[in-house]
Amino acid sequence: PLRHARARVSGGRMSPGLALARVTRRASRLVNARASGPASSARWFSSLGDRDAPPLAYELIEPPESVSPSEAASAPLAIVLHGLMGSGRNWRTFTRALSRRVADEGVPWRFALVDNLWHGRTFSDAALREKRHPPRGPFRSAARPDAPLCAVDLAADAVAAVAEHIREHVTGDLRSNQVPPGFPPAAAVLGHSLGGKIALRALAKTAARQRSEKETQYPYGLPRAQCWTLDTVPSGVASASDPHGVRRVLDAVASVPREFASRDALRVALEAYSADQKNAKAKFPKDLVDWLGTNLVPVDTRLGPLSPLTWVFDVEGACALYDAYELKDEEALRVCVDPPNAYETRVVRAEKSQRWDEHVLVKLRSASADPKKSVRLHVLPNAGHWLHVDNPDGLRALIAPELVRLGKELREYTLRGANAKGV
Repeated sequence: PLRHARARVSGGRMSPGLALARVTRRASRLVNARASGPASSARWFSSLGDRDAPPLAYELIEPPESVSPSEAASAPLAIVLHGLMGSGRNWRTFTRALSRRVADEGVPWRFALVDNLWHGRTFSDAALREKRHPPRGPFRSAARPDAPLCAVDLAADAVAAVAEHIREHVTGDLRSNQVPPGFPPAAAVLGHSLGGKIALRALAKTAARQRSEKETQYPYGLPRAQCWTLDTVPSGVASASDPHGVRRVLDAVASVPREFASRDALRVALEAYSADQKNAKAKFPKDLVDWLGTNLVPVDTRLGPLSPLTWVFDVEGACALYDAYELKDEEALRVCVDPPNAYETRVVRAEKSQRWDEHVLVKLRSASADPKKSVRLHVLPNAGHWLHVDNPDGLRALIAPELVRLGKELREYTLRGANAKGV
């Protein structure tokens, strides 16, 4: 049997950056606080039962208990992808509230909080680590632009595979006419930061398949799957100035030891690294150091508090993903501005985010203003890069109506198909 973890809210981990020092405490309070109202049920799927183990670990947020079993069984699936050095649980509180909101409007959804490649339980599950992850590089980067492997593409392939796994093992009991033929297993993908880039690379692969294969025919209309990118720069991060300090944090994590006697030993190692840089700006804020400490887990849980600590994510894998995210990516920008058949893209830029290039925004604004295009650009006010922490209600107000609309379109499609078959 697959492993089920308790549906319990625990401390979250966010992607790194200098801005993190200002929001870590507030983020921790939000992630640890239970949202009001009846909670959605949640199940963890990770490792036990090797033959049926998912390609990536994920937590499934089911519709609230107020939803009837028949409605819950036919609920469409949305996949949620976290950012660099994070995990799916970073989005648990936000997603549970989103689940209740769409269910209250009569259109329940399932949400899978996925741990990306080299992150969270996908990486920490030692029994499946080698099976889930590719061999070591060389991975594509600014220094190796012609390397054969792109870490973000590999992560996108893994997300596509876990979506298929969920359809087969979780929603496989649904009637075949409840999902349009050829429709993707996940009706929506929501990706934050690096997670949005992974979603766009997966969408680019879909576009490439459509160009090489016969276009899928939808006999009863054309429901559209959605791809949401949340403060994700489609073409590549403006990394020269490192506005959020991500590269600096990664360089530090890669330079310090992989194991620590305690979290205080991590603090000492980071202080030594900062001193070696001989730059006053190289010193890491205490809140950031404390947050990095939450990413440490026991090497051997059998030793209890005597066990040394190590990172919950793979350092080299995280670096490879960010190397790929930094690269100029016109294909991802193109598929974002002009998504493939049966898809629509929704781009959310955090108002206070500092990572956006003007030429990218010009293209997105132009496409979003065209009613014939399937892309829309939103600017979320009062939010920095951690937009689901800074303005969660505003972000849900953008996403929920679109999911409700799409859910209703899928229902109508199902009814048209059933009527045509005389069901």
